[in-house]
Amino acid sequence: MTQPLLPSLYTREEIWQRFATEIGADYTPGDFWTTEQIRATIAPWTILLTLSKEDPKVACTHLTARYHSPDGFTFTCFQAGTFADVGHLKTAAEIVVGDTTFDHRFRIAGDPIPQAGRLFRNPAIRRYLMAIPHIGLSAEPVPAIKACSELSCMVIGAVATQERLLALVELMAETLQHLCTIGSATEEPCPR
Repeated sequence: MTQPLLPSLYTREEIWQRFATEIGADYTPGDFWTTEQIRATIAPWTILLTLSKEDPKVACTHLTARYHSPDGFTFTCFQAGTFADVGHLKTAAEIVVGDTTFDHRFRIAGDPIPQAGRLFRNPAIRRYLMAIPHIGLSAEPVPAIKACSELSCMVIGAVATQERLLALVELMAETLQHLCTIGSATEEPCPR
């Protein structure tokens, strides 16, 4: 089990290196042109963790994983007030999953709508999302690759604890597994 480290004792880079080593992932340091990354294999998927440096004022931690999507299911889920500029949700029907606390804190849209309801009725997925501040989770088709989608998780801020990194990887793995359970993903790999 991952032991949380005190951020004041280690740099974020050291925490990411230690985390990658602990879970058997590959760590690639960043430089001026590229961002550092962790590439974790949670069979059969590869989860890529990166840090956005697009806005010098706000860093974002990103996790992505590609998967075969036979039904083309797409969704977006974010904390209310966190990603207020998500334009297509302003006109989309919001999905309610029946968990009052979750429904109050998160906004969900999906196509098809019943599939989004099935996905977010998973209590483990809701628990992970509720525990991580400033988080968004979505799935969109990968352009030019037939029946391939990308699951994407974004957290505002540079995640700098092993405990939080592990929770994010576990959220991705649980979501991918549940997408398979509801028939919206298969274990067939998609190219990266």
